[in-house]
Amino acid sequence: MQILGRILSYIYWILNIYLWYMIIVILISWVPGVIEQGWYQKLRSTIDWYIGRFRGLLVIGPVDLTPILGFILYEGALYCLNLIIRFLT
Repeated sequence: MQILGRILSYIYWILNIYLWYMIIVILISWVPGVIEQGWYQKLRSTIDWYIGRFRGLLVIGPVDLTPILGFILYEGALYCLNLIIRFLT
């Protein structure tokens, strides 16, 4: 059980780092003119496999609130994983 808890703990931290990476990439997208840059397109493609699944689900006027929905579900999954880790350790 201890080994499984440790493995899940590593997975939790990797997923937590990815969450912050997604937040940083989305914040960078607010900088004018950066969307057309090649380096930004590469960064964006690494988060689109997750955030892209929600695209268009929560649109209010010209504002796409998709990242918020994606973050809520992602945080919920991280919270559940953290509860499992605490139970196992």
